[in-house]
Amino acid sequence: MPDQPVAPPTKPYNFVLGALASVLAIPITIAIAVIIGQFGWDFAGAGGGIGLMVAFALFASGSHRAVVRGAGFAFALLIGTIAAVLAVIAGFLSAVYHAFTAVGGDGGFFGSVFAGRVTYRLTEHPVDLIAPAAIAAFMTIILLIKYSRLAIEARTASQETRGFGAAHRGAAVHQAEPHNAEPHNRVPRDATALDVAAPDHTPPAAPPATINASSSGILLNGKPLNDQEPKKPF
Repeated sequence: MPDQPVAPPTKPYNFVLGALASVLAIPITIAIAVIIGQFGWDFAGAGGGIGLMVAFALFASGSHRAVVRGAGFAFALLIGTIAAVLAVIAGFLSAVYHAFTAVGGDGGFFGSVFAGRVTYRLTEHPVDLIAPAAIAAFMTIILLIKYSRLAIEARTASQETRGFGAAHRGAAVHQAEPHNAEPHNRVPRDATALDVAAPDHTPPAAPPATINASSSGILLNGKPLNDQEPKKPF
């Protein structure tokens, strides 16, 4: 008979490892938004919408749980939201800096000229920040609904599995009860083997004596009173 493949053991749930892995979603999402901005797209901050997806994926991978729920869900949601907000800001600055370097870029990223350029875009063209922020928020809400639904389904399935296991164990105990019950003709457990095997040789009890019953125990001249010869008349 060929050997059957053995499934690898399931790794236990690890919240700490999942939390540490999900924190990486912040720099990863920011880097994606910055790279998009360097390609000259003004709405590069919209890339922050994937922050929630990256956070949940990393938490699931680190914690060894396919569906994130419970405390892990709340932590991944927090990290994903922070990553999305920071990525929107980073994407906006990256797009502004790309346009700034296209016209010379005097002073660099930390110069006053670039700061004035950012202020101008925020006051004269606020849509450059509002639009990508709205797109990222929409994507975040969609992903939140998706992961919430998956978490609810996983929790419901877990509760049903525990309930089915309890019902199955109860049914098994109920089916085993008739086999464990003692039949009526079985010797009681407190009876010893000697009591069961040895027959009863106790003689029957004598009937009780009564007052009116005749007794031959009284003697007269060495003979019972009833056996005395009748006296002859003179």
